[in-house]
Amino acid sequence: MKKSKSKLIIGIIIVSVIVLIAIVGTYLYFTTDLFKGDRQLFFKYLAKNGEVVELISSANKLEENVTKSKHKEEAEMTFNIESNDIQIANQSIPARNFSVNYIGLVDPENSKKSSETTLKYLSTDLFTLKYIRNNDLYALKSDEVINKYLAFDNNNLKEFAQKLGIDTSVVPNKLQPIDFEALFSITKEQQKAILQKYMGVINEQISKDKYKSEKNVAITVNGKNINANAYSLELNQEEVISVIDSILNTLKEDDVTLNILIEKIQLLDTENTITVDDLKDILQNVIDNLNNIQIINEETIKITVYESNGELVRTEIVGRNDIIYIDPEKNDTDSRIVISFEKENELLQNEENNLYDIDNRLYGINTGVTLRKLEIANQAQNNQNTNYLIVTLKTGEETIKVSTESKTTIGDNVENNTVIQVNISDNTYITSKIKATKTLADDIEIEELTKENSAIINNFTSQYINTLSQAIVNRMQSLYTQKLELVNTQISTQDTNNEENSPTEQNNL
Repeated sequence: MKKSKSKLIIGIIIVSVIVLIAIVGTYLYFTTDLFKGDRQLFFKYLAKNGEVVELISSANKLEENVTKSKHKEEAEMTFNIESNDIQIANQSIPARNFSVNYIGLVDPENSKKSSETTLKYLSTDLFTLKYIRNNDLYALKSDEVINKYLAFDNNNLKEFAQKLGIDTSVVPNKLQPIDFEALFSITKEQQKAILQKYMGVINEQISKDKYKSEKNVAITVNGKNINANAYSLELNQEEVISVIDSILNTLKEDDVTLNILIEKIQLLDTENTITVDDLKDILQNVIDNLNNIQIINEETIKITVYESNGELVRTEIVGRNDIIYIDPEKNDTDSRIVISFEKENELLQNEENNLYDIDNRLYGINTGVTLRKLEIANQAQNNQNTNYLIVTLKTGEETIKVSTESKTTIGDNVENNTVIQVNISDNTYITSKIKATKTLADDIEIEELTKENSAIINNFTSQYINTLSQAIVNRMQSLYTQKLELVNTQISTQDTNNEENSPTEQNNL
């Protein structure tokens, strides 16, 4: 097995194991008789994190009645920038004058879709991009750039990759949509079997005296003072490695669970031919690497769950001097989870703290971005569902807060209103508003891609692709200059009209 393929599979195994553990965790709530005392209560409330996540992740199924049938999509996106910085606030080309209009036709049963997306300045169309999907053909076109749709054929991708000089070992022969519902689900029988086997391993490796409890602990969660009961587990590095080693060794001999993992791997990569023996070899390699880790027994990890009135109010994870807080809330209509970070007992509002910086890298590029706080919430009432996402980041001396509120109303149609706001150091606000509708429409007609109106880039030579790409870039640069002149002309005309319509001092006398 090639090294790059092996790395991919290791990543998939790690994700799959985490998924399996998360699913099994929810089962713990109903099987507390397996544990006693502090251990029982620790796992019972730890599992409740999964309940909140499940509520949030399952809240978007209301609109499936429309989206799984033929329908029409319409959307408008508007922009605005507000700032205390005069240079930003007084831009010569105001962002609020731009908008994006979108119209789409969707036929899910026949895997067809078409759309037109238009960038506008006031009432003037600046640029329109057309899109068509016919089953495995995906095509784009702009009448101002090229006279045919450029289509991508989602078949024989290894051959296409080879033509472009791309390593075919990391390219599937066909890109497949991921069935996340199937990926993250296992049967009740599988849950029970995995629970019994691997909780048995954990119980053998972690003695009861490692679990502690403390009553009436005063904590502050989301601005509220709470007296809670705390149940904790603390392990040093050697103990953590020992638990992981035992779980992996057990998994290596557990053909039933390995076959479940193979099913999940093949959902992500349908052409993957990995076998149980391949997985065992990979797991053995991971186990061998565990032995090379330098043990520093002074370093510990401590997980504490806080419970108040029978509900989980906080999960706290402490490693070295770093702390992660996971604060869930839920009731009949609302669910919310807030993840925040501390370092050396100070909230991460200090630019000196650079923990959880997403490795500071994206595709090998140093981004300098530090994650400070993540908040996810959902509110469901009758036929209305609202999702909230707030991310707080740090880059250099700037604090960036990205907030998204998306409200969906389900009736005969689906209506969605989304507001995205980027707040930079409480100084500049960039806002985008999206108003969208999805309407059932049985009579839609979607254009067919033919030899006359499209060209499939998979059939091009690599040299022609390079030549065409450069021609498109050159045309886009020329269009940008033309459109900028058009916008500036509109601004000049608008300014002249404003002056002509303004009353003079004489007229005001």
